[in-house]
Amino acid sequence: MSKLKERKVFKDHDLPTRFPLWQTITCWLALDHWNAPQWLYGSMGLIFLILWLIAIKNFSNQESVEFLNDDDEDFK
Repeated sequence: MSKLKERKVFKDHDLPTRFPLWQTITCWLALDHWNAPQWLYGSMGLIFLILWLIAIKNFSNQESVEFLNDDDEDFK
């Protein structure tokens, strides 16, 4: 039995910032569909406001770096 070659992948903290766009839209549509009370809209809005502020802060502080070299054969 042949041994499979190990894959090299990037760590999660090395990937670019992802904004919580789809999570925000999905939560808003779910709250609307289930006729949620206004306090639940407010609390979820506060949670998503915090998530968006964290994502914007991370986006403004990230730095572009080159991960792959031209001579790196493992990723080709």
